Amino acid sequence: MDNGKLSIRGHVAMSLLRSIGTKTTLLSPSMLERGEPEFWEAARLLQKRYRGAIFPKALDPTAMDVGGYPLTRLRGGARRGVTETDKACLYIHGGGFVEPPSLLHRQAIARWARDTGATVYAAQYPLLPDADITQILAHIREVYSVAADDFGRPLTAVFGDSAGGTLALYLASVLEAAEQPGRFIALSPCCDSGLTNPEIRNLEAKDPILSVRVLRVLAKMLLKFAANNDISPLYLPYENLRRSGAKLDLFIGGAEILYPDNVRMHERLTAEGIEHGWNVEPKLFHIYPLAPFIPECTKAFAQICEMIKNT
Repeated sequence: MDNGKLSIRGHVAMSLLRSIGTKTTLLSPSMLERGEPEFWEAARLLQKRYRGAIFPKALDPTAMDVGGYPLTRLRGGARRGVTETDKACLYIHGGGFVEPPSLLHRQAIARWARDTGATVYAAQYPLLPDADITQILAHIREVYSVAADDFGRPLTAVFGDSAGGTLALYLASVLEAAEQPGRFIALSPCCDSGLTNPEIRNLEAKDPILSVRVLRVLAKMLLKFAANNDISPLYLPYENLRRSGAKLDLFIGGAEILYPDNVRMHERLTAEGIEHGWNVEPKLFHIYPLAPFIPECTKAFAQICEMIKNT
């Protein structure tokens, strides 16, 4: 999907986002005005106030404890004409490795369970600054194992948005071929935590959601405990993915600062002969498939549903 056109609702959404931006979230540049120590204290406060994800009772949410964090299983179906299937997916929320899952995440996860009929495991994981990236990666690896054990076999798909998409690509690298799900789907992943691509600056004025300044603060914390080549999808090995035959799909908006490094990821996978889906909405924003009411977004959401159904 790369036709360069944008619906009226898409234009309205972009205008509203440019006006409002991320002013009400932790990822707003304004949160750094008092300095980095205050930023991290605000992160701790947000995480402390979070009371956990609430999902519709019709999906029979069941929480399992993984290292002190809930992994919630949602039963598929619960929508007229949709029956529960024998498929299961793991969803990893985004939020810059610092924010807990938002209402937008919870609504999307519930919709995927209702619309696909698949069991969906909704992961939560330790966050910065009190957890470091090595702990986060180890936790996500354990989460996948717990979900697969609960399901009784490798999952149908692993997917996630933003930081969650980055973690999904990490699993595509480290899971042994026999463990891998049938598909990985990454929505607007950060492919290079180094953020050195000069084209990023050219997109900053167009991006209504992400800030280079905030991402650099987050990246500095991530890279205190691990080398960039060990955590950034652009540099990870994908031999396990190749051997497993699992499918891989990338979704990215052309009006976000993560786009240039996603292009590099696409080019690398192509050069290495790793088949993958490349889905771009040139004029849309970060994690656009999660947004409701916009034709391009709802079409991408339905496309992901079909990917899950057909895997």
